[in-house]
Amino acid sequence: MVEGEVLHTDLPLPLTISFIMILLPMNHLYLHSRKLINLMQRVVLLQQKKFSISLILVMGLSAILGFSQALAGNTKLSLEISLGKTHVIVSATNNSTSQLFVHTLSLEFDKQHLRKKVKRFISTGQTVQEQFKVDFLKTPGSYALVAGVNYLQNNSKAGFKHLVPITIGTAKPISSTCQAMPAIINPQGVITVYSTKPDLMRLVLPEPLVVKKVLSTDRQKQFTVHTTATDLILNSHYYAVEEEVVNGHHTLNYCRGSLKIHADPNTHYSRGRLSNQHLQWLGLFFIFLFITGKKYQNRLGYAVVKYAARILLLVVAYLLLKNATLLSKLLSPSSIWLPNHFSGNNFGYFFIWFLDGYFLGCLLLSLPYSYWMNHEQPLKRDKYATLVESLGALLLQPWKKKYWNWSTPARLGGLTVLVKLFFGPYLISWVINNTVHQNNLLNDWQWNFQAINIFITALFIYLDTIVFTIGYYSESPKLKNQIRSVEPTLLGWVVCLWCYPPFNHYSFRIFDHRLFDFAWTSPVWLQGAATLGITILWGIFCWASLSLGFKASNLTNRGIVNRGPYKFVRHPAYSAKIGVWLIQTIVFGQFAILLFMGFTIIYGMRAWTEERHLSLDPEYLEYKKQVPWKVLPRLF
Repeated sequence: MVEGEVLHTDLPLPLTISFIMILLPMNHLYLHSRKLINLMQRVVLLQQKKFSISLILVMGLSAILGFSQALAGNTKLSLEISLGKTHVIVSATNNSTSQLFVHTLSLEFDKQHLRKKVKRFISTGQTVQEQFKVDFLKTPGSYALVAGVNYLQNNSKAGFKHLVPITIGTAKPISSTCQAMPAIINPQGVITVYSTKPDLMRLVLPEPLVVKKVLSTDRQKQFTVHTTATDLILNSHYYAVEEEVVNGHHTLNYCRGSLKIHADPNTHYSRGRLSNQHLQWLGLFFIFLFITGKKYQNRLGYAVVKYAARILLLVVAYLLLKNATLLSKLLSPSSIWLPNHFSGNNFGYFFIWFLDGYFLGCLLLSLPYSYWMNHEQPLKRDKYATLVESLGALLLQPWKKKYWNWSTPARLGGLTVLVKLFFGPYLISWVINNTVHQNNLLNDWQWNFQAINIFITALFIYLDTIVFTIGYYSESPKLKNQIRSVEPTLLGWVVCLWCYPPFNHYSFRIFDHRLFDFAWTSPVWLQGAATLGITILWGIFCWASLSLGFKASNLTNRGIVNRGPYKFVRHPAYSAKIGVWLIQTIVFGQFAILLFMGFTIIYGMRAWTEERHLSLDPEYLEYKKQVPWKVLPRLF
């Protein structure tokens, strides 16, 4: 938001009430869920609660300390050009704080346009270079030698170019002037260049930009430029170049202008096709339907109540997600990262391709489902119906303590909604984004060891997101994946959310410090073996997700799984992740030792809190007897 801009809101009373209905009881869900645990466990949980509060403070401190680093942690590349008699060497160095996938290096000289594919990751401080054969036997004079690098950022191809003037023979003084104006491309913009010879001007642009229209006058030239990227925010530069041959000499005049590219997918779509007013009227209608259905003590009446409860909760979720950016600004006006998170790429594909279709499907299918497939579930045990009833009573009479004492199904429903509301949009956007990524990898396919491993690893992660997406959006007795319980403690929620956006952008930064300077170059054979090991570990990770099947989701107990890698250890996915990070730390130096220790500690705590939660289920206690090993067979 621009400084001085007035923040307007169109949140009338029904919408505000809807937000209160979902937000007000959150704290009490945790407090009352503790009744599930006996007196001895309450004493232990009290100590854990103190520890979890300390963790929250640490996360907040991490955000404060790490914010400036995050802003400075954008992609940073430098280009270097080395000239030979018949060749040019182009070198690109990664000056970012993390590894970078370099796609191609290029060189342009006169009418020669040369490009070589690199297609590999380079670590921080690492350099990649390519040699280009160039024909320098040209008309004497000054020329533009342009080097370029293209890389992947958020699965979009980005890049920049660097121009160096070179002289062949003798140079002739130029008589024209040039001035390149700053430009913003969002996702289209106009680049203006002032020159005494505008007709000769052309642009040298980075990879995601293309010229769509040109308008020339006596002293200036305007280029309408569009970005082909769908998810890219980049500060770069461009060059305006003027070349001509005068009296047997080639002349060059150029100038450089700053460029800001903002191709945020969320700027090109509305956050759902339904307006706030439409959703408010729908909410009021389903409140009426819920109340009316409760008057009829028969199968159809029960089905209507269940149907109305589900759609009403979906309407509230739709409103929250649609207005998440506005709400985050209202609740945290001094925060930058939270509003930016809700308007960032984690939600883009969810709104574009999924939300409205899913909402329509639920409107059409939830009533038949409730009538024919969920009729055996008593109304008083339906977690969504009891949640809506408890929320309504609390909203109407919040001063009465009895309305804060929710039933077990109502608490389960509230926690279930929070889990699905947090993780559901992420998984949808990640699946679609990974689909695009897999397609890009196929289009740029190469038969070499590194490219094959990159593709297989991405495929494993892709399958994992698909499985968990199905898990979050499907729940049925026929699938045997109904949610039995949700993590009841604050500590369990903290260590889980620590690992996901927006928190993981800052939560691990408190560990990201090098205790000592240590650098070594591992031999090629070790790097190859380590790359293969990482691919195998991601395969185990994917195997674990596929074994969970329809029961896959965080923070929930949807039934015990003892197949696949779960026959050998109880937390195979965490074992695989920690193994990947260990190899990346030791062999490739991607992480500091302290950061790896942070990964291990947090995921160890996730495993511990999950064990504590699942141990409330007698089936899991029996499973622990069958599989005594947590992360490593016969070791631990």
